Amino acid sequence: MLRLYFIIIVVLIAGGRIPASAGAQRVNTPSIYYVDCEGDDRNDGLSPQTPWRSVNRAHRAGFLPGDTLLFKRRCLFAGPLTASWSGTFDQPITIGSYGNGAKPRIVLNAHGTIKSAIGVTVTGSHLTIQDLAVTLTNPYREPTCTQADGSGVPLGWYVGFSLGTPGDPADHIVLRSIEAYHLALGVHLADGSSHNKVVNSHFHDLTALWRLDAAKEALGALGINLHGDDNEVGYNLFERNSAQCTMSDGNVQHYSAPFEIFNANRSLIHHNRAFDHRKHAEFGHDATHTSDDNVLAYNLFVSPRPDAVGPNIHGAANLFGPVNRTKIYNNTILFTGSGSQALVCDCSGDATILNNILVADWKAGFYKGVFTESNTIYWRVVGAPLVQFVNGSLSPTSRKIDPQFVNPAVSGGNYRLQSTSPAVDTGMLEPMLSGWNRDLDGIATPQGEAVDIGAYELK
Repeated sequence: MLRLYFIIIVVLIAGGRIPASAGAQRVNTPSIYYVDCEGDDRNDGLSPQTPWRSVNRAHRAGFLPGDTLLFKRRCLFAGPLTASWSGTFDQPITIGSYGNGAKPRIVLNAHGTIKSAIGVTVTGSHLTIQDLAVTLTNPYREPTCTQADGSGVPLGWYVGFSLGTPGDPADHIVLRSIEAYHLALGVHLADGSSHNKVVNSHFHDLTALWRLDAAKEALGALGINLHGDDNEVGYNLFERNSAQCTMSDGNVQHYSAPFEIFNANRSLIHHNRAFDHRKHAEFGHDATHTSDDNVLAYNLFVSPRPDAVGPNIHGAANLFGPVNRTKIYNNTILFTGSGSQALVCDCSGDATILNNILVADWKAGFYKGVFTESNTIYWRVVGAPLVQFVNGSLSPTSRKIDPQFVNPAVSGGNYRLQSTSPAVDTGMLEPMLSGWNRDLDGIATPQGEAVDIGAYELK
């Protein structure tokens, strides 16, 4: 009888009914599934000739590691999509597109009343989502705050892609070549989400607010709301994002930003381009989190907006501080609007500011606390630049001097360096030695005797 029991157990294991070990990863034979707006949910979805039709059918599929879900280009699909599946390091699940033409669009319809809608919610791990667009129609409009055309401002938690939800974070997700527009927020990374990437994507025409409170600053028209640890935001384009309205008492509410960094540690934010925003990279945290060891490198921020603010590092005296050990390397910032500030470093938690070009109408730089500032160029388009030090003083390697852009125009300019620029060959090697060895154009650094200052290396 003992021999019979042994044979039965061996047969069950060989047939796959009992896993060989609790820690072993299942290797899946990957399948590719197709979704076409002219398909049929009764199909098997396993070929372009037999595609499913709807996002809802895809939800029911139960994808396994290595599987791929493809939406047909030039199609519109009613959202939302919830990706709760998990791949593995060796076999990620991929969600993407097939065919020719514009990216497939997931469309959220708020029906004029709904104040919360998310295009793609990810709560799994090891997924790659690429070549998808999310947009919004029929938003709720707040009648107490009107836009220039007299309509109420779109108001709601309208989000393109959410990596994680409260209490259910996402990890090892790659968002690549995605697009988000006509929303309040392009991408939200929830607290606790980690090791995610948002790269090579386009965030434009974000025109909705998600917070409108006369006692607080309005919030919305934000590309990426970055929370969590060890996340990367790189090679993205942010443009034409703005939500603005006027209250009945004449108070103007306005917000726009490419990204904010909140409750986030060890983030890498690099090689992004952002045009025409009011805020740009605010670092902070709440009472139960930290925002430490973040890097902002080789980004370009250009804006004509009044009161535009560049990187803003909160100190211990601020409700959202202190922010510790921030590194700001080789960024080019050009603000021409009145009251603009290129950098606000209330750096009680230490910060390193190296190799930047900072141009603003009011303050090219503000420094307070504990910081290392060097090899940075400060300028103002008209008149002498203001660089304010509450403590400390300008490094001898930094200068107030025209950086000599190829074309300094705030609209359609070229922010690469002329050969006579004082930024050429005058930067520190520290960023390069830390792994930042390509400029915003992908040119290897240095090209000369030393690294150039700013986001562009002269070739």
